[in-house]
Amino acid sequence: MENVGMNYSQYNIDGANVNEETVGHLRQRLNVMREIVKDEDKDGKKKGKRRKGKCIDTIIDGSLMGAVLAVCLAMVIGASFFAYKNLYFAVMKKWYPETYKN
Repeated sequence: MENVGMNYSQYNIDGANVNEETVGHLRQRLNVMREIVKDEDKDGKKKGKRRKGKCIDTIIDGSLMGAVLAVCLAMVIGASFFAYKNLYFAVMKKWYPETYKN
């Protein structure tokens, strides 16, 4: 893959050749890019860090989702046990009606 037609000169501050840049030039370009990113953050763009003041951002996490899934699993197992218990008694009542007279 070649970078044919890619022009990176728009990112050069003083128009110097990219191969001839010094560490000072690179630091200056980095500081300019940091300022641009800070300006975008101030304009209301989404930040990477969570807000500490909002409870809704931290209330739904992995442990809560694990608890919800555990409750759902317990309900499914409980419903399965109840269904198989009733099926067992229905079959036993059908095959042995004299023994299982409720």
